[in-house]
Amino acid sequence: MKIKISYILLLVAFLSLSLVGRAGERFSPAALTPEQEQQFSYYWYAARNAIDGERYPEAYALLQFCHALKPNDAQTLYYLGIMYQGMGKKAETVAAYEEAYRVQQKGARSEDLLERLLQVYLATEQWKPALKIQDEIDAQRGYDAYSAITRYRIYAMAGEYKKAIKEIDRYLKTDPDNLRFLLFKLELMEQTNAKPKNLI
Repeated sequence: MKIKISYILLLVAFLSLSLVGRAGERFSPAALTPEQEQQFSYYWYAARNAIDGERYPEAYALLQFCHALKPNDAQTLYYLGIMYQGMGKKAETVAAYEEAYRVQQKGARSEDLLERLLQVYLATEQWKPALKIQDEIDAQRGYDAYSAITRYRIYAMAGEYKKAIKEIDRYLKTDPDNLRFLLFKLELMEQTNAKPKNLI
């Protein structure tokens, strides 16, 4: 059942009013009361359920409430990214995932966040940031066939064929009889024959 626009506007208004304390001051994100923590948890889980049901306007109102309470909460920012991604808003998706990435310490970032950020960078053809994220994924999980394929594709899509071939060769040193990677290399060699300047 789709939520009516009037209900969404009422919900946004209610949540906005909920952020104002009795003295007319906004909640302090640094020191929430137990009641505020309870409100945050309630609306955060409600937002997740709304996202699962693809009720994005409702999720947006709920997550804005959570974000106002805890501006640096990585999970809230992460689900804002998922919500925007479901709505097809690329710029907002990237911004939300990047902010979730920024507020977390290196080594403590979830693999799910890194994978989603990697995919949106690939979708928006941001090759250098994509490689940076792949580096961090490899640091957590280790270098494997998936890493090699991702790097190969990034270099190939960026037109850096020489680096793409080196990436294939790098993986073939660990698995020299891998038919899939041998075919990747053959395909790439055929492409570079058509574009020899990219091998210089």
